[in-house]
Amino acid sequence: EAGAAGIPTHLLSWHYRSRDEALIAFSNYHYYDGSLVTFPSPNADGSAVRLHKIKGAYMRGQGRTNPDEARAVVAMIRARLTSWLTLPVTERPTLGVITFNVQQQGLILDLLDAERQANPEFEWFFSDDREEALIVKNLENIQGDERDVMLFSITFGPDHAGKLSMNFGALNNDGGEKRLNVAVTRARAELHVFSSLSADQIDLNRTAARGVKDLKAFLDFANRGAIALAAQDAGSVGGIDSPFEQAVYNALTHRGWEVHTQIGVSGFRIDLGIRHPDHAGAWLAGVECDGATYHRSATARDRDRIRQAVLEGLGWRILRIWSTDWFRHPSATAERIDAALQAALAEDRARREAEAANAQIASPILSANDIQEAPDTQSQPQQSDPITPDTAESDTTISTNTADVTSPPLQKYASALGLTSPSSTTRGSLDPERFFDHDYTPVLATLVQEIVAREAPISAPALARRIAQEHGWQRTGSRIQKRLAEQHPLLDNTTENMTLFLWSAGQAANRIAFRGLKGRTIREISRTEIASVEDQHAVQIADAADPVLELSRLLGIARLTQDTRHYLEACRAWRSLNS
Repeated sequence: EAGAAGIPTHLLSWHYRSRDEALIAFSNYHYYDGSLVTFPSPNADGSAVRLHKIKGAYMRGQGRTNPDEARAVVAMIRARLTSWLTLPVTERPTLGVITFNVQQQGLILDLLDAERQANPEFEWFFSDDREEALIVKNLENIQGDERDVMLFSITFGPDHAGKLSMNFGALNNDGGEKRLNVAVTRARAELHVFSSLSADQIDLNRTAARGVKDLKAFLDFANRGAIALAAQDAGSVGGIDSPFEQAVYNALTHRGWEVHTQIGVSGFRIDLGIRHPDHAGAWLAGVECDGATYHRSATARDRDRIRQAVLEGLGWRILRIWSTDWFRHPSATAERIDAALQAALAEDRARREAEAANAQIASPILSANDIQEAPDTQSQPQQSDPITPDTAESDTTISTNTADVTSPPLQKYASALGLTSPSSTTRGSLDPERFFDHDYTPVLATLVQEIVAREAPISAPALARRIAQEHGWQRTGSRIQKRLAEQHPLLDNTTENMTLFLWSAGQAANRIAFRGLKGRTIREISRTEIASVEDQHAVQIADAADPVLELSRLLGIARLTQDTRHYLEACRAWRSLNS
């Protein structure tokens, strides 16, 4: 009303609530045009926003709830409250829950009532005498509340038949994006998003609601972090530019691809976007149609090479068609692009299949029964994403995603596999033709143990490559990775920065001598090796103007990239917690 009356307005631009910039980054980008002044935390690692994938179903016609998400939320609350009870009263964090609708709110409250009856000591957190008691609210009434830790149940998702409606309640209404903005900015320290829905499943062709579009972007952000902000696309923002593009559009459409024109991504325009056939809300690839004028211009080519590199850095796969090639050999060129798209689809499916196969160890899709958290200490920073110390040191550890998971005794599995002795088979028995046969398991298990005994800690991808090379293969496909995952119970394993490292049974340790780069990428070097280098040169590193740069030099790294810096910073943070 004041604004409508013509009273001058002024934006309050300094943002104090969030103790980690990641908590406000999404809203600052999407709603405040980046104008908010935020303050970095000394412990900020970009992982204050975490996505927990739940194997849940939305009960569309049966109460409009998601019971699996509700149980997962309550399981985390139970673990948090149990650990916080060990802290002094003045140091106990505050907690709140947000749901998308009142039905999910009611279900979570009912489950919490049962927990309070089973655990009377929890009553302290719910007491009305507290300034910030534990709350459970929905999008309609969360405005004005804030807590240290917020749990957000997305609620909506596919039903039991796998069907997904684009109806997300209040988000579909005018101003729905404002409610989402409020919901995702209530946390001071941590925001945990529980979702049975992935960003790729939201098809913006089926809805024009700004709130739904922003939900898709938020889920992507919660999953991938800040890079997702720059990678947001605006969908089709224009028609076909030329007869050349029209011809390519027609040819690809004729071959069964869903093609969209002039796709906008962070100010760029991709000529043609190819929808992923398995995920209606995702792009499989972009196709750029380059005309004759472009072909002759060295400046334009150089500029667009940079443009393509930026797009590929955001996760796009870019294919190019030259107009000269098209006009001379249209059919052959169309077949080439079609083959490239088919290859991209096969590769993406294999990647997703491999991720799903490793989900129980590396980044699980959770059911409510999977959520069991480790003891929490308020002084420990939250850590979970691929460039931060793993969840073993986090106060939000989920048992199936912990960094230090010791497997059952080796003998139990060796006996089940019929292995009388780990050294009873040798490399002379290797047979690529029998690799997937059940009776080849003892040979494979022994080979795995031999390699791990020499090279531990070795990352699971590196082990897979080594095994493939021993069998004479140049590539490590999803079937090979699945086969080797069967051998992981023979070993100890630790998950470090979302990379699985394997150790001989009973040998996992906090320190191991650095063995040099030896062709390994930085993320294939365990933090335990890096910690040993810092132990040896602690004073030298501490006295350096740039400790991370000094550490990288001691490791023999020729060029310190931003990703390597983040990784080394994460390893140093882990070391400080385990010194």
